[in-house]
Amino acid sequence: MKRKIALTLALSALLLAGCSKENDLINNLDMSETVSDSLTQVTEAEEDTRFIIGGETETEAAESDTVPEIETEYPAEGVSYKILDYGRLNPDSGDIGRSYGNGSYKDDIFCITYMISPPENYPGGMKFQMRFYSTAENKFLASVDIPTGWIISEKLAETDSDIFCRYALTHYLYDETGNVTGSEQAVLTVRRDFSSNIAESYTAKDCSVEMCGHNIANWEGDIIDTDSGEILAEGYDGTSEYDLSVTIKRYRFPIDENRFAYSTVGYENILGFGVYDFSTGTASDVPGSRDLVPLGIRGGRIYSLQSEWDSLGHDTELYVTDAETLETELFMEAPVSLELNDYADYEMTESGSVIVMGYYPDDETVLPRLYLIDPDTKEFTVCDIPDEFRNYGFSRTNGNAFITSNMKDKALIIEIDV
Repeated sequence: MKRKIALTLALSALLLAGCSKENDLINNLDMSETVSDSLTQVTEAEEDTRFIIGGETETEAAESDTVPEIETEYPAEGVSYKILDYGRLNPDSGDIGRSYGNGSYKDDIFCITYMISPPENYPGGMKFQMRFYSTAENKFLASVDIPTGWIISEKLAETDSDIFCRYALTHYLYDETGNVTGSEQAVLTVRRDFSSNIAESYTAKDCSVEMCGHNIANWEGDIIDTDSGEILAEGYDGTSEYDLSVTIKRYRFPIDENRFAYSTVGYENILGFGVYDFSTGTASDVPGSRDLVPLGIRGGRIYSLQSEWDSLGHDTELYVTDAETLETELFMEAPVSLELNDYADYEMTESGSVIVMGYYPDDETVLPRLYLIDPDTKEFTVCDIPDEFRNYGFSRTNGNAFITSNMKDKALIIEIDV
């Protein structure tokens, strides 16, 4: 069972690092490479100069004591962009490393995790810190330290209105040769006044969410009811640590008052998705759904993206599944053709009113774009994405808000109200 726990935590950590598709979740189970790349990015010299709001270059901005106000743009009806230059709001910008990931946005507060540098100052492992900023007042609010050597592994549900966010933390244990021998878990809770506490426990109830009137959780590769302990949708643990047929079930979103959609992933495989029905107590895999990643629900139709493992960001086909019959058909091709080295990612608003496609062309003379697709008519609206966010995908947070950030300590917050 320990093998499945380690796999689940690794997938969750990659998800929180900004991956928006199931194939991103299991691309690399060895996190040492991800950490090494991040350390390189932290210390690497930046030779290019980018422009920020107000027309100043980064060099000029560093010499100025004035922090520019947040500017809100409206690239299309019902859509707003805010660029938060949070790096310039830090009170100690010369003493910390680059932002690392786990960005979120809620109630006009943006949160990002920093990897503190230089890491050699922390012999017990890497040091991370969560930082909070007000987008309404354009200012730094607070920071919360994560214990040295611990990493965020999974976002947990807020259990009451006084809690701003909760995260599962993981501390990996190594032997003399550097191999992982086990792990420890804890739960970090940050309240709305930015006070925090860490509990040295991590149970299924800690990571449960309310779904269709039940408390459920992704737990050790399965989806379980945390009140009864019943397994609702079961993964496969494999027969040995080298067994690559391990599968993991993960809940996705509610369909109606009795049903929710779940996905099935494996090692370098997207195995499809299914529907769990509380009224019958059955989990039904959708026939022919291999390589389909469910995005959301609209009018009894489940929308999904075809995302073969080797395509990774070059996905161009959207499918629709009848939630009653589980029959699936092609919905539409992507509204733009993807050339070699172009990239695209997809999300769907929580309301189901819009499918969002981010298009990032390799050709730097062409601006990246946001395509807002109507799931009823297939019509779409196009918005340009600021060029400085060209190489960074977005993820959904807090309903219909989407965020993307770059390694220059800025965030683009996209709010959709359509």
